[in-house]
Amino acid sequence: MMKKLAVLSVIALLSTSAMASKQRSFVKLDDNQDQQLSLEEFLKFVNNTDRMTKVFKFRDKDGNGYLSKEEYLLKKKKRKKKNS
Repeated sequence: MMKKLAVLSVIALLSTSAMASKQRSFVKLDDNQDQQLSLEEFLKFVNNTDRMTKVFKFRDKDGNGYLSKEEYLLKKKKRKKKNS
């Protein structure tokens, strides 16, 4: 039981740490500090702009051309593996 609690504690810490890291990256990308990312802001540190433009459009749930902090922080849904 103690091992299970320890593992769950570590997972919670890692998850919190990852979220904090994403929040910091959002702040760094948000040049004009308007609490949303334009496509230009989102792409400024990436190499594969075609792929990341698709990611941006996918995450832009309301289709306004900007990512809110909530849209940016959304976790990726894991894809189910297809059975062969």
